[in-house]
Amino acid sequence: MVSSPLSLPIGGASAAIFFFLVHLKPAPTELQLTGEKLKTIDGPGLVLFAASITMLLLALQWGGVEFAWSSSVIIGLFVGFSVVLVLAVGWIIHRGDSGLIPPRMFTANRNPALLCAAAFFVNGPFQTIIYWLPVWFQGVLQNSPTASGVNFFPTVIADVLAAFIGSALVSQLGWWNPFVILGSITVSIGGSLLTTIYPDVPGDHWIGYQIQGGVGYSLSSNLSHLAMQTSLPQDLVPLGASTLLSVISTSCAIFMAIGQAVFQQRLRSNLDPLISQDSVTTLLTRV
Repeated sequence: MVSSPLSLPIGGASAAIFFFLVHLKPAPTELQLTGEKLKTIDGPGLVLFAASITMLLLALQWGGVEFAWSSSVIIGLFVGFSVVLVLAVGWIIHRGDSGLIPPRMFTANRNPALLCAAAFFVNGPFQTIIYWLPVWFQGVLQNSPTASGVNFFPTVIADVLAAFIGSALVSQLGWWNPFVILGSITVSIGGSLLTTIYPDVPGDHWIGYQIQGGVGYSLSSNLSHLAMQTSLPQDLVPLGASTLLSVISTSCAIFMAIGQAVFQQRLRSNLDPLISQDSVTTLLTRV
């Protein structure tokens, strides 16, 4: 309720600053005709990659709810995901620099590949924690939505402060590697500790765990964008930035689906002794 009236003036001020002060040069591709632009789009690669991820997400969403994990539908979706993903990678390599992701972006040096891998295994898992932690506050600790938001402040504050401090240090020192590595280690420890919380856990425990996870997540995630820009030739920087964002989005979608599947499976195993199987199935379809 507090953020709603504040978002309009803040957004308006940001829009005014960008409109009057930021003047970007048009990219060379903006002068091309529409037909020429369409020729540069790797349509088959995009379709293959999107289809593979869609099959994976459907398998994770339907497994254990709509269909049994051992059913032919779920197995077929997993197999289809693997086969189509291999085809997508093969097609992208075949297309070369005109592919969905130019291979030379990863052959220039190893940093882009490592940054994408770190982004995939950091953003998705911790976003799952960010999604489910307020639910845990409300469902387990019986907090109100407002109290749940207040309890989540340590993650938000740690994230924001670490982003400012980390960016300032990188600008001064010129080294991003130690901070990204430290962030990956810290978020792994903080995220692991958050999986150990229980109903009677002292408040200072989950506050400290959130701070550690938030600092690590901020350093690893936010500085990865800066690191990607400094690791690539100038002509590949836009592709590197968009590829990193795509990896982060894909990671969040996959791990959120995994988190939902794990939650539904644990909920089913805990409710099976208490209520009928039909009631459990009905409940899971509404979660």
